[in-house]
Amino acid sequence: MAKVLEGIFPPMFEMCMANGLPLAGYPITRYPSFGPGLITLEAGMPLSGSVEELKDADTGDFELGTLRAGPAAFTVHTGPYEGLGSAYAALQRWMAEHGKESAGAPWEVYISDPGEVPNPEDWQTEVYHPIQ
Repeated sequence: MAKVLEGIFPPMFEMCMANGLPLAGYPITRYPSFGPGLITLEAGMPLSGSVEELKDADTGDFELGTLRAGPAAFTVHTGPYEGLGSAYAALQRWMAEHGKESAGAPWEVYISDPGEVPNPEDWQTEVYHPIQ
């Protein structure tokens, strides 16, 4: 997964910079579907402004979109990305214990840039799961 995202985020960031798109946060990855041996992902950069305000930007192969607003279960994972499964498991347990149901696809926010924080043990990733 990391190799796939390494091929997406740098060109996405460059496209945002080339078009003067107003970055408003850390890179994210959303996971709309999982299956045996198949994961669908959407990688993105949060931007200031609405999709309508930014619709005329030359985004090339990238699309503008919006994350659904609403409540979400949330945790912070510290450590290598390979350990993110434990963060998702913790969210699933919390949701079950509190009678919360999923309201959509979960996503990750990459707080630490591996280029700036070389030790994977220090990486921080926020994990969100929308709930009803």
